[in-house]
Amino acid sequence: MEKYDVIIIGAGIAGATFGYLMRIKNKKVLIIEKEKIANKEKLCGGLLSQKSYNLFKTIFNIDNDNIPFKNSRKCVIHNGNTTLNLDINTFSIYRKDIDSYVLEEYLKKGGQLIDNSQYEELDLEKNTLKVNSIEYKFDYLIGADGALSRLRKAITGKNANKNFALEIAYDKTPKELLEIYFFDNFKGYGWIIPNQENAMIGIGNVNQETKIKESFNLLLKQIDIDASKNIKGAFLPTGDDIYLNYKNVFFIGDSAGLISPITGEGIYYALISAKILSENLDKNYLSKMNKVIRELKSELFLKKYVYNDKLRNYLFSRYNNSFFIKKAINHFIKKII
Repeated sequence: MEKYDVIIIGAGIAGATFGYLMRIKNKKVLIIEKEKIANKEKLCGGLLSQKSYNLFKTIFNIDNDNIPFKNSRKCVIHNGNTTLNLDINTFSIYRKDIDSYVLEEYLKKGGQLIDNSQYEELDLEKNTLKVNSIEYKFDYLIGADGALSRLRKAITGKNANKNFALEIAYDKTPKELLEIYFFDNFKGYGWIIPNQENAMIGIGNVNQETKIKESFNLLLKQIDIDASKNIKGAFLPTGDDIYLNYKNVFFIGDSAGLISPITGEGIYYALISAKILSENLDKNYLSKMNKVIRELKSELFLKKYVYNDKLRNYLFSRYNNSFFIKKAINHFIKKII
């Protein structure tokens, strides 16, 4: 029976980043991925905030020359008939490109991968799991298998809370500006994220009962796009159902429920949780994650104000006539994007 210091379930950005950091520490690491890597794609706008971009560069010790990030320094926010133009520095990349880069760095460091496979049996008493009828032993098991984490459900007995998003890739839209759309009676927002050759157009909600398809069609109509046949959907965590640890099993990224409750950004939380766990495996992971969790809890509090139609419409309508409202909105948006 082959033994590993760490076995990771999921080869996305969280799992591969953690594997990479463990290989730097010369740990024996195996990643198990249910999809075939060549075909693996995740629905994601691929937007990185400045803090996400900085963290990514720090972890992988890179400059911007060898990864095709697109930098946008403007953001347009639409709220009904009101439009705000803000100076916000963001970066975008096709999600498949960044996932492929991180996984390749992990493999270059000597990490091992089994793709197109799932574990068949899991024994947390013996610290073993079976893949393709072969049994493997581990010291630590890491859940990085997304919002619908099979490992998390196996341990907790239930699925994590989740939201839903719809998105398309479209090559006939402006590609220079990040655009955000708010709608009345919709607890969520739409987006246009510029990328290298097209734009990612999507919508996400913070309420499972919301009629997201109707709102997405409204967004597409508003920007004069007919792309109904190309729409893809995916589940996202909610940011209010965080689960980090059970004995020697740890969770990072989406599988831990780590995502911004307001913006739905998950890349930053995938990176930061992988980094913190790599530095505190079986030591202080939970306590070191306290600051991150406090930030998410503060966003949960603010979320109800962001998606309060009357309050948002009032503030946006007076944006150009009140210095204090303008400063507050700019500060808030730059803090979360």
